[in-house]
Amino acid sequence: MTMKIRHGRFYTKLVVIFVAILTLTGYAVFETEALFSGPQISINLPKTGATAVKEPLLKMGGVIKNASFVYLNDRQIFADENGFFSEKLLLAKGYNIITLRAKDRFNREKKKTIEVVRLPI
Repeated sequence: MTMKIRHGRFYTKLVVIFVAILTLTGYAVFETEALFSGPQISINLPKTGATAVKEPLLKMGGVIKNASFVYLNDRQIFADENGFFSEKLLLAKGYNIITLRAKDRFNREKKKTIEVVRLPI
């Protein structure tokens, strides 16, 4: 009888240790996923589909994650501690190409391009 109890305790401890290791491994993967995925860019302004504007001044904003450096048309811009950025651009008449690049500390880069047409007033 005591032999069965010892085996039961052994297997219980083994299962608890296995679950703890599995939980710690899952948590480590969850926390380091952002490190391996590289920079992420989300543009909120201008709204999707709003590619024709009349105003010469365009407000651009969004969120950058996992990036050390951010460039808007090859000019470095800065995001706040939550990754939010907001910039104003003076558009030329006609067709404009706006490029947003984010680079992380491992030199991985993501790029998003927006095409905007400034209509004549």
